[in-house]
Amino acid sequence: MKKTGKELVMFPPKKTKMKKAIAVLLSCTFLMGSIVPTYADDDAFEGWNSDTKEDAWTVYTTTEWATVQDQLLLGQASTSMKADVSRSVRNLESKVKDILKEVDGGMFAASKYTELTLAMIEVLSQGGQGYQGIPFERDPAHVAQYFDPSVKNSITQEKSIEKLVARYFAAEDAHSGQSDFASIYKSDDALMAVVQGVMFGSDYSKNNSKYTKENSQAFYNAKKASFDAKGVAPDSLFALAVKQRYSTVNIGGSGSITGGSGYVQWMINFAADETHGYSMANRCMNPDVDCSSFVYYGLRYGAGYGTNLLGASPFSTYTMDSALKKSGFARLPRPASINDLHVGDILWCTDHTEVYVGNGKDVGAHSNKDGRPGDSSGREVSVSSCNYMFKRCTAIYRK
Repeated sequence: MKKTGKELVMFPPKKTKMKKAIAVLLSCTFLMGSIVPTYADDDAFEGWNSDTKEDAWTVYTTTEWATVQDQLLLGQASTSMKADVSRSVRNLESKVKDILKEVDGGMFAASKYTELTLAMIEVLSQGGQGYQGIPFERDPAHVAQYFDPSVKNSITQEKSIEKLVARYFAAEDAHSGQSDFASIYKSDDALMAVVQGVMFGSDYSKNNSKYTKENSQAFYNAKKASFDAKGVAPDSLFALAVKQRYSTVNIGGSGSITGGSGYVQWMINFAADETHGYSMANRCMNPDVDCSSFVYYGLRYGAGYGTNLLGASPFSTYTMDSALKKSGFARLPRPASINDLHVGDILWCTDHTEVYVGNGKDVGAHSNKDGRPGDSSGREVSVSSCNYMFKRCTAIYRK
């Protein structure tokens, strides 16, 4: 910073350093402001040393904070990151956490990448499947299939996850020069530009601020000869599939819910549209839904489950059990506490169903308040406290 006459001239740090410092400040904000991420653990805050303190102070004193408030997610009370994965992949959670602590890199505390890593493994392995004679347990991230065929005979579970994490950190670092900040606390197209860089290599993340199907396909077409020479066939829709599996739900100080992806976010968005209300007679989004058809359409349009799994028309609370099990959900007894619910859990009783969205709230189609199409009250299809439904439900369905 240099003062010349009446004008104060500021010399900001390099963009990469600035974004890393912003990440440090973001983490500090979560730690100081009674902001407790749902997946918090006992790890000490990582990356806080004399250099990052100086970087953070430089950014604090030279930044116009109004221009970066969306990056910092200020004013939010909590953030829940959740991966919708199979049991086989969820069983790797402890191993992933251990490896994240050992691999260098990352703008955020290592443990915060756990759910995103699991979501990527879920997509790469197609729900815990092996390939070409290599069992899932030996190469859960399918490194030999998508990244490096030469390791087919030597790959191990630990090396597979390490390679995946290292590729993510490299892509995140390459993307740090972009104008759109990629935060693991916000499942958006900026974050997906980093995720797609895991599949294609960090050059994609370096040259694309946000992921789109078009720029992904264009990158693949331009690099196809190189991919063919390596003996790999990367998926240009990888990030899109991961986005459907990785949800971030943020509860603000006002109680508002934002962020997320997959059927949870689709249902939150649908509930916010008052052209849709509750109706049993017009339950097929024409224009309304009832409790079970709302869940059906959330899974179909928000998460991509096909009619071969869910059925050609919306199920009811009496028939949804077989469709959900066929789609990979497990039926479990109601847990002892709301705190034991996971984002995306489908709460069920004989005559009603809703979906848990985190932080003691659920989203559902409740009742017709005015006898007319649409939701004039804003309460027919809405996000509300989970207490009543939790007491009523006798089972939950969980992926």
